[in-house]
Amino acid sequence: LTLLMSVADFEDWGLYPGDHLLHLDSFVDTQRIKTAVDGRRAALLHRMRSAGFIKKKDKLTFLVGVANTIGTPYLLAACPEWFPTWYTFKAITLLTWRFVSYYSQNWHYFLLDFCYFVNLLCLVYLHVWPSQELFILCWSFVFGPLSWAIIAWKNSMVFHSVDKMTSLFVHLNAPLMLYGMRHKWSGNYVLPDPDTTTFSQMFIGPLAVYLVWQFLYWLKVYVYSKEKSDRVTSARWLLDSKKGFIYNLAIKPFGPAYADYGFMLLQLLYTMVVLLPGWLLYQYDWLCLLFILFVGAASIWNGAGYYFEVFVTRYERMLKEAEQKNN
Repeated sequence: LTLLMSVADFEDWGLYPGDHLLHLDSFVDTQRIKTAVDGRRAALLHRMRSAGFIKKKDKLTFLVGVANTIGTPYLLAACPEWFPTWYTFKAITLLTWRFVSYYSQNWHYFLLDFCYFVNLLCLVYLHVWPSQELFILCWSFVFGPLSWAIIAWKNSMVFHSVDKMTSLFVHLNAPLMLYGMRHKWSGNYVLPDPDTTTFSQMFIGPLAVYLVWQFLYWLKVYVYSKEKSDRVTSARWLLDSKKGFIYNLAIKPFGPAYADYGFMLLQLLYTMVVLLPGWLLYQYDWLCLLFILFVGAASIWNGAGYYFEVFVTRYERMLKEAEQKNN
């Protein structure tokens, strides 16, 4: 305040000089404090960019990542009734962090992707509208497009990376939760009767909802926000990367002008295919468990590939660059 306001302002309030509540020395003191704070901040940023700090941060993140990987399935097996609370806590924490992180990089349009919409539906079911109809939607999407995306998008169990572990949470924790609610502990939640739930209920309705989401996504990203070309979306990211199975199948054949529509078409076909097994997974405990183990193993395999093929050289180069910048 003393930097922004003049002495006359304080005199108008009767604070100077009559009440002796403010002295001119405070202006000097404020400048000294500001200089000291700026110096501390610069020193802190310097330390945070050092190789030693980066390694300690990654070790701590690795510890938390491993503890979460051990604790999450244990909680599901030992206290499944607490898993929805654990899922909610992680969703709020990790997705808030992701929004703040991605917004600063103009990546926040990624959060309009279907996987985040599915997690939002799960939270709505848990805390707002616990109905059989919504559970059918959640189940179909979670054991369809969401969990199969671990393979399609090569989600990796990389313990020291908050970003990669957040992506894995988005695609793997909801299947664990719904598996526990359906096959281990239903509690007070409203679940559809497996004897009366039909295949068409788990395919036609969810597919219709997916088409509504796809239309709204197209309306937001490609119509209302068309001019915001600096906003990175999944299709634009694939187009810029120019590599990968999805790029070769859906982006490259259509060319840059129609890449977005090619990507949406591939998403629709992919969703139609992966919705098919959902009804069987709802009926059979052992089949659902095998499926979760399958996609979980795929994430571990992807993480191993990242550590042994990418991480070693990239991490060493990153530490050397950090040392050079600080020196």
